[in-house]
Amino acid sequence: MVAHALSSRVPASAHLHALVSALRGRLAVANHPRAVRLPNGLATAVRALVGVGLDESVFTGTAAETPGGHSPAPARGLLEPERDPHAAFARRMVQGLLTTFPSAVRHELSRGVRWAALALYESATPTIRLDPSATLDTDSHRVLATIDVDYHVVIAAGSDTALDWQALDATAVAASATAWPPHPRRPRRASGRDEHPAWFVVPLLVPDPWLAEHADAATLAHWARLTGRGGAPDRYWFPETWDRFLEPGRRIGCLTASDVWRPRRGRLASASGTNAAAESGAGPVPRHPPSTLTPDLERGVGVPPGYALVQCEGRLSVAVIVDRQQVA
Repeated sequence: MVAHALSSRVPASAHLHALVSALRGRLAVANHPRAVRLPNGLATAVRALVGVGLDESVFTGTAAETPGGHSPAPARGLLEPERDPHAAFARRMVQGLLTTFPSAVRHELSRGVRWAALALYESATPTIRLDPSATLDTDSHRVLATIDVDYHVVIAAGSDTALDWQALDATAVAASATAWPPHPRRPRRASGRDEHPAWFVVPLLVPDPWLAEHADAATLAHWARLTGRGGAPDRYWFPETWDRFLEPGRRIGCLTASDVWRPRRGRLASASGTNAAAESGAGPVPRHPPSTLTPDLERGVGVPPGYALVQCEGRLSVAVIVDRQQVA
C-alpha cells in the first residue's frame, strides 16, 4: 500500500501536506495478508445440509416418521446421532443454521431443490466505532477505532436449471441475513445490546482518505483534533519525529500494523529515562520524541502521518435465497 496522502475533507497545514508527500517513495505501509476460515460449526452445517439437498426433514426427524419414507444414504448416520459424535455435532449445527432461515424460505426448500450454490459477500459500507480511550492524551500505539465489516454467506438454491450467479447477484445483495452464531452472547459494551462474537479481529493501518470517507461527522471531528487538524496540538502522528527521515540519502523501509501494535521496550528513547517511569505507572511524564532510528524501521515506531491504526472486526451472517424462475 503506497497511499501517502491526506483527505481533502479535513484541512491540514502546508507542512503536514509536504511531509506526507515526501514520505511517498521512502516508506511502504503494508497489512499482512491473512487467511480466515469459516467457523467450524457453520462449515459443518452447510456441508451437511447441502449434502442432503437442503432437505431439513432429514435433521428434524420428519422423514423417519413418514410411513414408508427412506432417508438419503448420506443422512442415515445423522438420524442416529448417538452412534457417531461427529454426526451429532453436525445435526446440532444444522438445527442451529435452520433457525436462521425465515419460515417462508424453509417452506420453499421443503418443496425440493435441484441445485445449490454458495457465495461470500463483503459489505461495501463498513461501520467505524471510535475507541472511547482514544483521547487527545493518547499515543499512536493505541487503536483509534474499530471497523465493523459485515460478511454474508449466501446460500442459493433452485428447482429449475441453475442460473449464472450474476443473475442472482441483486437478489443475494438484498436478501435479509441473520447473524452467526444465531445465539448472541451477553452484552459487554455500554449500549447494552446483544452482541455476536466476531468472525475475526485484526489490526490494520488504513489511509487517512479511507478513514475520512467512511467515518461519520463525530468520528471525523475527533480524528481531526487528534491529528492536529482541528485546532489542538497533534497527539497522534507527531510529525516532527518524522522530519529526520527526509534527510538526503535516508531510507525508511516497510511498516506494518505489527510494528506499532505491540511496541518493544528499550528500543526507543521513550522506553528509557523519564518515560520509563511513565510506563511503569509512576505518573504522567511529558512525551519525548524517540531517538533517530536506524535506516531500517524498528518495531515500536509510531503510526506514520497519513495513516490510522484501527482494529478490524469481521461479522458473519447467513442468508438464503430460493429461485423458482422458469428458464426457457
